[in-house]
Amino acid sequence: MNIITDFFWGFEMETLFRPAMLARPGRGSGGTIYEPLSNFEETDRGRFRSKDDGLVVELYEALEKSLSSDDRTNVIGAFATHQFYFFPKIGVGTTEILEVDIPDDYGIFCVELPAGVMGNVDQGEHLFPYLLGTARNTATIGTTAHPYLERLDGTRVQGPQGKLLQMQVTVFVRRTANSSGWEDLLFESLNDFNNLRRPESIFKLAVSIELWAQNIIEKYLNTKGLPESILQVIDRAARNWDQQLEIVSSLAATLELSAEENRLSKEATKLFKEKVRSVRNDFSHRIVADLIDSDVSTAYLAALPLLWSFEKVAKHLSDIA
Repeated sequence: MNIITDFFWGFEMETLFRPAMLARPGRGSGGTIYEPLSNFEETDRGRFRSKDDGLVVELYEALEKSLSSDDRTNVIGAFATHQFYFFPKIGVGTTEILEVDIPDDYGIFCVELPAGVMGNVDQGEHLFPYLLGTARNTATIGTTAHPYLERLDGTRVQGPQGKLLQMQVTVFVRRTANSSGWEDLLFESLNDFNNLRRPESIFKLAVSIELWAQNIIEKYLNTKGLPESILQVIDRAARNWDQQLEIVSSLAATLELSAEENRLSKEATKLFKEKVRSVRNDFSHRIVADLIDSDVSTAYLAALPLLWSFEKVAKHLSDIA
């Protein structure tokens, strides 16, 4: 069993966006690099200063860079409070349990494995890892077995069963305490993306945001002390997505959110409709698009303004409740 302990557990406030790795401009060579959030100090809400060179990074801009990446790790990592990197040696045809020492209110939501691992190819040393399952703080990995190898001349020889080969495994962790249904669905969508279930990923992303909009509207109405019969009428009248988005946008304006908090511009909602809602609607009608990774990362990028603004609206409503 491989175990990682003593990881940084700062930034314990409940928020959707506290990525373990923060995207920032590279030093000298340009481009984008990713550094642990623990290498930064928060100077203001949403702004972080590097402890090394003093560079100030805007969290929203860092998230945009992560979600614009061609690498699934960076997209998924934008939502992960912690990322653990294992380099275990796993035997061909065996199983291995990886364990992370995390608090009870955190849990694994995604595990990234290599497609295959090669050793001495001439000796047939290779394996294909697969995830058998996860628990709150463990991931069980299996590998393909090769008890025998067949040579070109048709003879069979003993295979590399049990041969240890090293690989990299990335484990993504989220905060699970007080998690809502919409949030669980959002992290399911990220796991679908990791497993190349691209249409399912975008569908669940869209539905999670719909559920969050409903949750926000219900929370707002509950602050008004309206009778249950009136609440039910309003709830039925606001089942349409466009109506729900309009209500949440109006709430953002009523609560006088700053421009940095409220990202629900017409351009943002239009892009969300094109990149997320259209795929969601097709999928719900059994029209499964042939998508590539960039289609999914673009969908998460298009969803960012809504996710960001919804969280700000929800927090303001909690403060005045």
